[in-house]
Amino acid sequence: MTTQSKFFLVAIAAYALIASIPSWAEARPAELSVKTLQLARGVEGRQPVEPNTEFSADGERVYAYVCLANSGATTQVRVIWQRGEKVFHRTTLKVGHAKSWRSWAYIRAMPHLVGEWQVLVQSLEGDELARKRFVIER
Repeated sequence: MTTQSKFFLVAIAAYALIASIPSWAEARPAELSVKTLQLARGVEGRQPVEPNTEFSADGERVYAYVCLANSGATTQVRVIWQRGEKVFHRTTLKVGHAKSWRSWAYIRAMPHLVGEWQVLVQSLEGDELARKRFVIER
């Protein structure tokens, strides 16, 4: 058998091996998803305390507690606080590689902030991952 014939046989064997790899073995894109977005009056032991959607404008904190699943590399998400269509505040949170990564952000409910609100969680690419509405009352 010539060297050229041996090379040809090795090439055919390599092609057959590659073609036999099942589709499930192909690389999958990393996924980032919000498992839970909860508004609360506090966070203790990395858990939301007193979940609610109505908060008093007396300086209390309004927490956006987020539990995320991230099958990819460490990344970040944006937490965006909006009153109407106006952005009030943005916070960036780190999200590590985990099935259940917990983090939170907060604002203070002050008298000049009375009204209907929403908090959004977005990927760095701007994809909306979750949204919750809440009210700050006198």
